[in-house]
Amino acid sequence: VVVPLGRAPDIGAFEFLPGDRTPHDFAPIRVNAGGASYTGPDGQEWREDSGFTGGQTNETEAAIGKTELGALYQSERFGAMSYRFPVRNGTYLVRLKFAEIYFTDRGERIFDVVLNGRKVLESFDIVAEAGGPRLALDKQFLVRMTDGAIQIEFTPVIQEPKVSAIEILLFDLRSDARMVLPFDPPDQ
Repeated sequence: VVVPLGRAPDIGAFEFLPGDRTPHDFAPIRVNAGGASYTGPDGQEWREDSGFTGGQTNETEAAIGKTELGALYQSERFGAMSYRFPVRNGTYLVRLKFAEIYFTDRGERIFDVVLNGRKVLESFDIVAEAGGPRLALDKQFLVRMTDGAIQIEFTPVIQEPKVSAIEILLFDLRSDARMVLPFDPPDQ
């Protein structure tokens, strides 16, 4: 099950099943797509590009706006590509990080993103959504895993798709709902 954030009103209910919780020993997966390992000013560590099939890499030294993690958005993996990350069954928050570092106008790069078989971004244009080139833009989704891996596929519409970084976090609705839902959950 994949739930795009900002779509919470479409959610009627969540069911918690015995044994449905993922163990808390999960280490967040943070990948600097197309780049080397990186430690942000917040101390979070991002590993070098890994888990991918296909694509090429590119980097820029240009400043990236709308973020304190500019260096993370200065690299990219682009082209027809996919990423696969083994995870235990459970619910995860998948955050994809983008900044257009090559093209400058709307409509020059448009692509789709499929997360575990479901299209989560269709005809996605980074420049149009971010408000210009070299501006950070994050998209995040909830995914409930039952088959042991998170698969992210990037497919071209116009030019080649790209991603700057990928973050996968364990998600527990009981404690993390404020991270993604546009309303306060009822007290339990």
